[in-house]
Amino acid sequence: MKDRRARRPDKRLRFFLFICLASLVQCEAAPVPDPPDPPITDPDPRMIAWAPGIPGGIPAYPTAINVRNAPYGAKGDGVTDDTGAIQRAIQACPARSAVYLPAGTYRLTSRISIDLKSIVLRGDGPDKTFLKSEVDAGDLISITGGAGPVGSTAISSGYSKGSTSLTVGSASGLKTGDYILVSQTNDPSVCEDMRPYQTRAVAQTVRITAVSGNRLTVNRPLYYTYGASFSPLAEKYLLIENAGVEDLHIERMISGGGANIFLGYAANCWIKNVESRNAGNSHVTVRQGYANVVRSSYFHHGHAYAGGAGYGVFLLGRCTDNLIEDNILYHLRHGVTLEWGGCGNVIAYNYATRFFDENYPDTPWLMQSIHTHGGHPYMNLIEGNICPNIVFDNALGSSRHNTAFRNHAERYGEGVQANLNAVEVQRNNLYENIIGNVLCRPGDTGAYEVGSSAPGVYKLGCNQSDCGSPDPRAKETLLRHGNFDYVTGTTVWDPGIESRALPNSRYLTSKPSFFGALPWPMIGPDLDPMVGDLPAKMRFEGRPVPR
Repeated sequence: MKDRRARRPDKRLRFFLFICLASLVQCEAAPVPDPPDPPITDPDPRMIAWAPGIPGGIPAYPTAINVRNAPYGAKGDGVTDDTGAIQRAIQACPARSAVYLPAGTYRLTSRISIDLKSIVLRGDGPDKTFLKSEVDAGDLISITGGAGPVGSTAISSGYSKGSTSLTVGSASGLKTGDYILVSQTNDPSVCEDMRPYQTRAVAQTVRITAVSGNRLTVNRPLYYTYGASFSPLAEKYLLIENAGVEDLHIERMISGGGANIFLGYAANCWIKNVESRNAGNSHVTVRQGYANVVRSSYFHHGHAYAGGAGYGVFLLGRCTDNLIEDNILYHLRHGVTLEWGGCGNVIAYNYATRFFDENYPDTPWLMQSIHTHGGHPYMNLIEGNICPNIVFDNALGSSRHNTAFRNHAERYGEGVQANLNAVEVQRNNLYENIIGNVLCRPGDTGAYEVGSSAPGVYKLGCNQSDCGSPDPRAKETLLRHGNFDYVTGTTVWDPGIESRALPNSRYLTSKPSFFGALPWPMIGPDLDPMVGDLPAKMRFEGRPVPR
């Protein structure tokens, strides 16, 4: 991802392309088709046509097994250990069907696993079906595919941004329908301050739609131009497909590490209408996942809030095109975190509130609510969220070319007093886009920009809390356009961009169904009011969403 600034179009062209690309993106109501998308012709490296999630939407599987029935015999009485009964039902469930857990409380003493099987674990709703897990270490529910590559081949050509055709050294062992991870070794001029485990961070999962000799056609255009000197590679992975967890409540009863729900090497899988209480490391971890959906769920509280604990949704390890949408994230260390690569992911229309670290209340520091966490996440979209802050941090290295669009970053945290900044772009985080947002709250004061933990609209170039020698590139490469803030009381536009029109969305073509009768879009300086009702926030506050 070398930045050829002399060759970049000016800001007018960049923003014109930003508007035009809005007409190209898809939503779940009109999903991305299986045939390849046309190449993206945008010459600027800042953006892509985001099209996240499951093509065709989350499927509705028929019930095949009721865990209460023989021969499974789960009790759901909160006393009997139902782990074995549920696991046997999962093993017996036919593909594209549901294991049904009727209303009740199911005691679990070990992990529930769905491995390389297209089924759903479904309850009667998070207020009726309760899973109480006594697992003291590790994941509570796991949906997993194969953890390592089962073959690899060098890519000799076709690895430019927008390409859907790759020429490889050998297509032996590859066929239509296979998933491959396209990657390259880290370019030190781009992937800065990386950790040893963050190898081949610039990477993207795609699916093969055709094989002709040594030429592979893939379903999505590449989001990045790879370099021949960095050994572009295609690795085949065996991903679990079309599995999910929905309509239930899960609680970790004993403190311990791991995720409450883990999606590992998963494609087109989902978590829907789930309440998760008391996380270990996280409520949901998606590791190297492709086009998964986490939607309309409620993730809250943790057993601990130290580094690596008490996370909401954690996208880890080169995740691609996942959709984190319409969720509530409450009383956590972090709401949504992207770490170690990851591209094409969309974090949208979530309500995130009440974030703090392990030292609260002695050091009441506002933690990152929605953020990139280093290891070079790139080309991700943060849209339509209400949250305390949006942060591109340098805790674990760099990021580039991410976009925050039509969010309300409130610059507020219950009980916290330090680091009250709406947007942070830390050192080594370059070419980020902050467009059409509403920042801070009515009556807020402070500086427009700060270089410390004092209250401000923007905090730029710092190395986490150390602002002694800020990185000037964070500000120099930052695109800010059409953002209203309550500190200045004005909408600040980039003077080099003539257009002041903002598209409704960067990934949707129409109002999503979960908005019901509410107005959409609901955040932006071009709206009255500038911040409207968000369904996830209404649910958190106990208000019904009008239909």
